[in-house]
Amino acid sequence: MRKRSRFAVLATVASVAASFLVASPAVAAAPFDAQCHGDRVIRCVRLDVTGSGAVAIASVTDDQSDSSNYDVTVDAVQLQAWYGYWSTIREASGDSGWQVEWDRAVTSGGGCDQAYRVVAFLRWRAVGGTATGETFTSKSAVVNC
Repeated sequence: MRKRSRFAVLATVASVAASFLVASPAVAAAPFDAQCHGDRVIRCVRLDVTGSGAVAIASVTDDQSDSSNYDVTVDAVQLQAWYGYWSTIREASGDSGWQVEWDRAVTSGGGCDQAYRVVAFLRWRAVGGTATGETFTSKSAVVNC
């Protein structure tokens, strides 16, 4: 009997502790609309949904993962909302300057029950070469929280 009651107490304590470690679904971020393209330089934009609204994320990656291939940078990422026209409501930039293999930028959040899209301004260059740039716009999506 004593072993059973100790086991029951330990199991209860473990399940309560685990409940504190797991975020509720309303708060946890989940990818809502992820889009990537590119061969040697992978460019991605993503609209994430949190309990408080939408967040725009942009990244650019040198797929060779070495310092002798491409340098990359996220100049800016914008979270844009639809008000009959697209309007930038949040903006962020990546780490300052050129990065050896990866850069990312994340905006602060927008609200719920709104149509959003992500616009990213990305650049990359062969080491010592001329920069190439791209404006990458995601598909729009309505965020309901």
